[in-house]
Amino acid sequence: MIVEKEFKSETSSLDEIQDFISKTAESSDIPENIVTKLNICTDEIVSNIIKYSSAEFVSLKMATSGESPVCTITYIDDGKPFDPVKDAAEFDASVPLEERGEGGMGIYIVKKMMKSVSYRREGNRNIFTISI
Repeated sequence: MIVEKEFKSETSSLDEIQDFISKTAESSDIPENIVTKLNICTDEIVSNIIKYSSAEFVSLKMATSGESPVCTITYIDDGKPFDPVKDAAEFDASVPLEERGEGGMGIYIVKKMMKSVSYRREGNRNIFTISI
């Protein structure tokens, strides 16, 4: 099943986005532990889009199946080009908390929780995809 929905790129959309993911996953019998991981990653990804990209919209395309990967979510926005796979600050967990700079931890978490992450730019669109 493939479902797509567009949202305004604003903080007030986060609850609606989480609800979209949860309902789509529920209708596809995706286990709750996977839904939790998808929601954690989505919160990080969409929050970064809202905070840093100057995007007007973010569109989610969610594909579910009974095979591996169980779920793939593609985030499409019209913001500034940014490749979180290559351009995000590297997170070093060995550095003490008080010595860490800002950034990098969210994408680190996404990369650790997902089986795959990818980015591409098409025209004026960022296209970031996660799979679990």
